Amino acid sequence: MIQLPLRALLLPALAAAVAVSAPATSAESAPAAQQRLAGDAIEVSLQKLMSIEWEPGDDIPEDVSVYDGQRVEVSGFMRNGTTEGQTWFDLTNDSCGCGTGKVQHFVRVSIESGTTSFSPAELTLVGTFEVSEKEDEDGFVESLYRLKIETLVL
Repeated sequence: MIQLPLRALLLPALAAAVAVSAPATSAESAPAAQQRLAGDAIEVSLQKLMSIEWEPGDDIPEDVSVYDGQRVEVSGFMRNGTTEGQTWFDLTNDSCGCGTGKVQHFVRVSIESGTTSFSPAELTLVGTFEVSEKEDEDGFVESLYRLKIETLVL
């Protein structure tokens, strides 16, 4: 009788289970596919987005750029001082909006229908994610991450 290590028996079954529960598309990596939620959105952590080392002109790391164009779910807080009636706001990792001095430390959220109404509560948003340098009219990078949502319901 031939005995195989338990690892040899379990790894193929585990790999098949992951492939069935989270199929990767040609445009997404295996880590992104594994984070895919029910409802076709990929859960993205602000901590992960904030953790990259990046300066204007640098390439954006693959583990973050893989989310470009994807439908994602991200949780965070409106930056303190968000003005009501705007069509955008910055989503930060904490309620005070502290530590957002770098463009990789927040997500610029644009609202397609409606305007902002400030909320100090944690928000969970789903929309289309963009990852690229976006410059203002003076040539300064104003955002690295952007999320387009249909409406903002508080």
